[in-house]
Amino acid sequence: MRRKQGCFAVFLLGLTALSLMAQGALDALRQSAQNGDVAAQLQLGDLYCTGQGVPQDFKESVKWYRLAAAQGDTAAQINLGTMYHLGLGVSKDDAQAAKLYRGPAEKGIPIAEFELAQVLKQGDGVKPDLPEAVRLLERCVGQGFAPASAALGELYYNGKGVPQDYGKAMQLLLPAASNGDPLSQLLVGRMYKSSLGTKQNISESLKWIRKSAEWGLVPAQLEYGAMLRDGTGVPKDEVQAYKWFSIAAQRGDAENKSKANVALSSMQTRLSTEQKAAADKDAKEWLDKRTPAYPEHYRNN
Repeated sequence: MRRKQGCFAVFLLGLTALSLMAQGALDALRQSAQNGDVAAQLQLGDLYCTGQGVPQDFKESVKWYRLAAAQGDTAAQINLGTMYHLGLGVSKDDAQAAKLYRGPAEKGIPIAEFELAQVLKQGDGVKPDLPEAVRLLERCVGQGFAPASAALGELYYNGKGVPQDYGKAMQLLLPAASNGDPLSQLLVGRMYKSSLGTKQNISESLKWIRKSAEWGLVPAQLEYGAMLRDGTGVPKDEVQAYKWFSIAAQRGDAENKSKANVALSSMQTRLSTEQKAAADKDAKEWLDKRTPAYPEHYRNN
């Protein structure tokens, strides 16, 4: 299970723009940027990246970030690295992203350390280096950078780059889950359900898995559906279980779609036509409110 925190949120360190910018102010900002003003270049990059006050244009954003980064601006280097990491305005290139993150990371900037760790952990386009990723994440945690707790906790949960330690994983993941990280919520729920690093607590397990499912993480939707179907920590509710399996079947990748469809097939004869129609209606209402709010590569982690 790979966390792609960096693939879900671009960290815009220099964002100072208002939602609307007068044309005169924009022209003045552009003139300053063209004259080599680093702060103006960074702000223009932010504006075009977010679409605040100008039409969103990732290529234009990359252009201004690149100019500011070339002058040594660390925020621009991190933002440009994220554009390469996500493939926004440029072809995805994690080797280039790592190169851009490394300088700010060596200066001890937590967000750069975190993003570099993500690239090194995933090993997409670069040689994986889990020991270095762990070192960087531990530095981030020590500096109080919250997303790093979730990423490091996942490594302890899976025993990747560190000895598997569910107690340490729980210590790191529970605060992240409380702060709304959906993958942390799922993993915490699993640990409570299976007595991993903590005493079994089915009600706590249900609480955290439900939160993750409601956020939109497909594996959590499958697990929550199974808990509703089987009456694990909650009164059995096969109609609601069918709803969540249906949502997962529509939103999941190939592996998760297959799991969801197997679950749905097993319930076909147990539910009436009216019950399945009610579940499908609830599923559609959920999807209409949230689709396409979450990137597919994240929601299937």
